[in-house]
Parts: sequence; C-alpha cells; structure tokens
Amino acid sequence: MSVRVHPTAIVEDGVQLGEGTSIWDGVHIRRNTVLGDECIVGEKTYIAYDVRIGHRVKINAMVYICTAVTIEDGVMISAGTIF
Repeated sequence: MSVRVHPTAIVEDGVQLGEGTSIWDGVHIRRNTVLGDECIVGEKTYIAYDVRIGHRVKINAMVYICTAVTIEDGVMISAGTIF
C-alpha cells in the first residue's frame, strides 16, 4: 500500500506519512509532523509544525490544525474545523 500525495500539496521536509495515507489537493503539512497509516487529509487543509496524527484518521476539507496538537487513532475531523 503506497502513500498518495496530490501534485499541488506541499509536504515539508521531516514529515512522516504512514502507509496508505492520502494527501489531497492544496494541503500544506509543516515540518516534523507525523501521520499514521491509512489517513486521509482533505483538500486545502493546513497542518502546522510538530503535529502527531494516529492511524486511520480522516481529516475533511479546509481544516486548520495548529502546532503540537495530537490526534488519536480512528478520529474523524469535520470540514472547516479550526483547532
């Protein structure tokens, strides 16, 4: 199972993406962030520095996750959520 990153997404150095994770268009993931296996990051989402995201997490479109947030396994985050 491979990682899929849309060509318009920005994934900075030091980001770790788990197996089967999908990153959609317009996403920006900042350095030192870790995403687990089988995650989905919806379009135009911004994930700041040092964020930890568990396995099988679905992040819908236009979500803002600020620095140092931890999201546990199996969580779904609704579109437009701001942390």
